[in-house]
Amino acid sequence: MQRLLFATDLSSRAHWAMERSLLLAGEFSAPLTVLHVVDEDLPEAIARHHREAAEQTIRDRINALPAHHGVELTIRVVLGRAAREIVRQTEAEGAGVIVLGTAREERLADMFRGTTAERVLRAARAPVLVATRKIKGSYRRVMIGVDFSMASRRAIEHGVSLFPDATFFLIHAYEVPFAGFLHGRDSEAAIGEQHERKLTAMINDEMQALEREHRGRAPLFQRVMGRGRAPEVIRAEVERLCPDLLIVGTHGRTGVPHAIIGSVAEDLLSAPPCDVMAVKAW
Repeated sequence: MQRLLFATDLSSRAHWAMERSLLLAGEFSAPLTVLHVVDEDLPEAIARHHREAAEQTIRDRINALPAHHGVELTIRVVLGRAAREIVRQTEAEGAGVIVLGTAREERLADMFRGTTAERVLRAARAPVLVATRKIKGSYRRVMIGVDFSMASRRAIEHGVSLFPDATFFLIHAYEVPFAGFLHGRDSEAAIGEQHERKLTAMINDEMQALEREHRGRAPLFQRVMGRGRAPEVIRAEVERLCPDLLIVGTHGRTGVPHAIIGSVAEDLLSAPPCDVMAVKAW
């Protein structure tokens, strides 16, 4: 990876995201840009003072974290609109991942409704990692939502590329259409078996592609299936399997609220017990 970019609003809620970005930069041996955007509507004198204070605050917070040792750091404090500048700086520096913290201490889903995070996810090409929890270590257990789309395949590719030594859980949720009109359990079981065959075929295809790409080495994927609405199934399995990271694909046309694994992001992200990474299909 060429570079990571961590965007901070300097709130205490961004602390975990700062720690995570430093840890990832060290693990990837990648330089890290720490970005803070000062509101361009502030009076010039206030904006100048804000910029100076923000840079010093960032330096102090980084120096207080042991994970910063050995990481090549660049601090940028710029004037503008937050989402626009985050995307612009990401593209200018060729950052491979954008790291964000939670916007506030309310439900995480709230930060995806017309906020900076939503606008970044819609406009940026790079995957966006939202760090929501205190760091316990590297990402070793990674869950990836699968709906057989190109978006979910891209999510798998990014997950394996970024965290090749992790244990991977591919989770697929399915619903039985017109269940009330089906007769007996055999019909419902047949639908479940159809989804299972499709998931197995997708995993086999991905394994073969990864083996070719990595010269015979590819991680093992554990299959996880559940009947029901995707948000409920995924949330239940996250609680059961305790992944460190949940990766979801987005089609990149209408943003996360209506594109992650179908249109389940708002429900899924209401209270995730782990960090979440959104990956675009294109």
